[in-house]
Amino acid sequence: MQPDERELLPSGRLARRLDIARHNVLRAVRALSGARRHRSAITTEGKLPSAPAGGGASSVADDAPIGLVVQDTSGAIRYANAAAERLLGLSRGQMRETTRLDSRWRVTRTDGTDLPRDEHPALVALRTGQAQLGAMIGVALPDGARRWLQVDAMPRRDAAGAVADVVVGYTDFTAHVQADQDLAQSELRYRLLVQSCTDMLSRHTPEGIILYASPVMAKLLGDSPDEATGRSFYEWIHPDDIAVVAAAHAAVLERPDNIVTVAIRARRKDGTYIWLEATGRAVHDALTGAVSEIQFSSRDISERKGAEEVLRQSEQFVRMLIEAAPIGITGTDASGRRVFANDAFCALTGYSRDELLRMEISRLYAPDERDALMDGLRNRGWTRERGQREYTLITKSGERRTVLISGIALTGPDGQVHNLHFTIDITSRKQAEDALQRVNADLRQANAELEKASRAKSEFLATMSHEIRTPLNGVIGLTSLLLSTSLTPTQRGYVDALRISGDALLGLINDILDFSRIEAGQLSLEHRPFDLRRLVQEVVAVFTAQARDKGLRFSAQVDPGVPDVLEGDAPRLRQVLLNLVGNAVKFTAQGEVKVGVALVEESAQDALVRVEVRDTGIGIAPEMQARLFEPFTQADGSTTRRFGGTGLGLAIARRLVELMGGEIGVESAPGQGSTFWLTLRLARGGANNDRSASGVQPGRAGPPVSPTA
Repeated sequence: MQPDERELLPSGRLARRLDIARHNVLRAVRALSGARRHRSAITTEGKLPSAPAGGGASSVADDAPIGLVVQDTSGAIRYANAAAERLLGLSRGQMRETTRLDSRWRVTRTDGTDLPRDEHPALVALRTGQAQLGAMIGVALPDGARRWLQVDAMPRRDAAGAVADVVVGYTDFTAHVQADQDLAQSELRYRLLVQSCTDMLSRHTPEGIILYASPVMAKLLGDSPDEATGRSFYEWIHPDDIAVVAAAHAAVLERPDNIVTVAIRARRKDGTYIWLEATGRAVHDALTGAVSEIQFSSRDISERKGAEEVLRQSEQFVRMLIEAAPIGITGTDASGRRVFANDAFCALTGYSRDELLRMEISRLYAPDERDALMDGLRNRGWTRERGQREYTLITKSGERRTVLISGIALTGPDGQVHNLHFTIDITSRKQAEDALQRVNADLRQANAELEKASRAKSEFLATMSHEIRTPLNGVIGLTSLLLSTSLTPTQRGYVDALRISGDALLGLINDILDFSRIEAGQLSLEHRPFDLRRLVQEVVAVFTAQARDKGLRFSAQVDPGVPDVLEGDAPRLRQVLLNLVGNAVKFTAQGEVKVGVALVEESAQDALVRVEVRDTGIGIAPEMQARLFEPFTQADGSTTRRFGGTGLGLAIARRLVELMGGEIGVESAPGQGSTFWLTLRLARGGANNDRSASGVQPGRAGPPVSPTA
């Protein structure tokens, strides 16, 4: 210590007070972990105690845990102890020469702003003569650290009562301030956590009085935390849940480590109730061990409860369906033990439910089927996959019933596989199937005999038609020869009638022969190249004279896109067209008959063509159109019909078209004429003949047909 420093320190009292201060500081540090204020070194009278004799005051001041600084009336520092050097981060020489301070050293307010020199508590005390106690300043040290100090400045007066100097005590509150800041940050984080938490957090007295509730309470229950504070939480509990809450309350108070969770209904401010899941724990006093408060965390589980209720009702409905099902339903666990059976299965077997649950599964079935049944259960081959198998079930009375069993494996919430089996009694159906099989066998035999008889009939008709046609051709030939001789008009009329009748009879025989061959499956088709235009021309030529005689407009139109050469059975196609065109001319008294051929689609291999024969004749009633292509059916079936025919022509036409892989149909209305159509897919021929070579120009009608006036 320098000589001038010793002069500034009184002896005796200061040493004793500093010694007392040191012990007080140490005691406070032990009690508050080094973060309590003390002002032991400064007296409230404004006088610095004297050091004891022998020069011990300076030593005591240097050893004091608080920083001590003495400044004269000009503010110059005349004394600083070791603690002051450590706390302020300045040497004693730097304190005396403030002009040589490090520029990075500065004094700040608590908000971090610089503290002006004249506002320093020491200078304020010198200026006002009043003690400045408990001021808090911050000291920014050159190394970047910050230290928080409590400043107690006590002015001392001389004998005349004037301010002589000021004794300044610096107590380190850095740890305390840091702890306060950490606590504030912790409280801020806690408040943010509470405010952002979707659960309602609350604190209660051991008796259940609400001490605190988080803001979520207003959202969940409609009451604000302020409205709830001081009230018992039992006020919000549904009457039916009070006993549950009381039991949970008692369990929480029973043991310090008890954490209890309950699902309860809580009343909202509007009178409605919501489901809450509340988890509570008790907080115990560290010294006494008594419960100081109860903390609860509550969340809204109304949606979950609603889903659970829907699930419960669904399960109840499923159980009801299982019991009401008209088929037997049973369930087995992973070990193959039957765990339930519905009423229908009990009724089917004749056993009670208890008997079935105690019974081995295979005992219900025929002995020769039990191994296969148990093997299927062990391998789960027919329960994991949807499938069905037939078994013979033996009832309690010994009756054998045929049952159809299907099964499916379900994995429960516990991860275990449970098998569900559906048993249908098909005894009656099996008996009916056996009877039906016997009937079918009889029908197959009868059908075979009928087919044999039909073939015999067709063969007979074919043979007879051939035998009849041979002499008939001779008769027709002779009539032709006879007509070339000299005959009287009367004789010629007789011979013409004979020829016409012979031609009609020959046509009938030909139709019967064709129909019989088709029915007997003896008709084969040709596949040869032909010119569709030429074929249409030939058909039109046959009826040109007849159409002219009736005064009809008669025309034919072939799509230019129709290929020149196609492959198929030209004679049979001609037969079909002759029938359709002949019918159109026969049933049309006035107007026109048109034949049209259109290309529907084509490819490199084939072409789909549509042929239409349109007339303005008598038309066909809708009820007749469905039967028109049946054998021996005519549009005019009355006994007074004006038009002849056997009714086989359209039936033969339909069968021929179908044999060629096509379709045939009609569109008609009574009095509005008819349109008969057919579609055929014909292979394209290999020849590239010019379309004009057929004699039918593309896009033009066939041979000109003029109406007769």
